[in-house]
Amino acid sequence: MVWANPDKFTYKIYYGGQILKKGNKKHYSGGEIVYLDCVFSGCQSLVECHNIANELRYKVKLSHYKKLQVGIFEEMVCDAQLTN
Repeated sequence: MVWANPDKFTYKIYYGGQILKKGNKKHYSGGEIVYLDCVFSGCQSLVECHNIANELRYKVKLSHYKKLQVGIFEEMVCDAQLTN
């Protein structure tokens, strides 16, 4: 989705499933997809990502992945990766 305000974006959150590795590619299997709209990019960090996960009732150690292209995910380990 494209917002009129370029400082806002939409999270596409996959949850309840798992990321599986097949060869050198990873893909998401199972679970549900939730959209969180109109998020202000200037206030995002991995802390906010963890807060969103807590609201979804996750109580385990979380990994955050960014989808680079079909079948290619990169694990996010620092805040700088949220905007790249």
